[in-house]
Amino acid sequence: MKDRSKANGKDKGETSSSGIIRNGQRHPFKKVSLMSVEERVLWVEHLMRTRPMLKGQLKDLIKREFRVEWRMAEIYITRARERLLQRLDQVKREHRADSLAFYEGVISGEEAGPGEKIRARERIDKLLGLEAPMQIAHSGEIANPSTVEIKDLKLDLDTRRRLLLAVRLAKMKNGNGDDTTAQQSEVE
Repeated sequence: MKDRSKANGKDKGETSSSGIIRNGQRHPFKKVSLMSVEERVLWVEHLMRTRPMLKGQLKDLIKREFRVEWRMAEIYITRARERLLQRLDQVKREHRADSLAFYEGVISGEEAGPGEKIRARERIDKLLGLEAPMQIAHSGEIANPSTVEIKDLKLDLDTRRRLLLAVRLAKMKNGNGDDTTAQQSEVE
């Protein structure tokens, strides 16, 4: 049987109308053009940015979309990830230029409403440093709960003693006190 398959050319690969089928291969193989591969990688990159998902889910989606095996899906994911990392290596000036182009596109776009256009204009002003710096001033004293004294609280004597004991025990647990203060408070 093996000799006949070699005579028929099956060990080298059989050509069919849908592609080449090699030994051990499930589906016909059809070489994809470089342009098509680049488009697929861009699609995967866009998918990774817009819909974060698990790697297995992403592979399944790629396999269904392009009818490829998991190895090719893995290659598309790797290339898309490399493109995303290259984008991170851009200098701040290039990111600022990209943001400026995006916000200008929002302003000039017809589908954006007046509120979105105003917000885009504000972001451009902030991006270009045209917005005046904001000064935030503190207008009062911050109440620090640790500085509040027990005698200032309007509590009955029994509640004050329990509160004082709880504070001293908490200090002991944190290492800020000694055992004698807790024992003295119990006696009082």
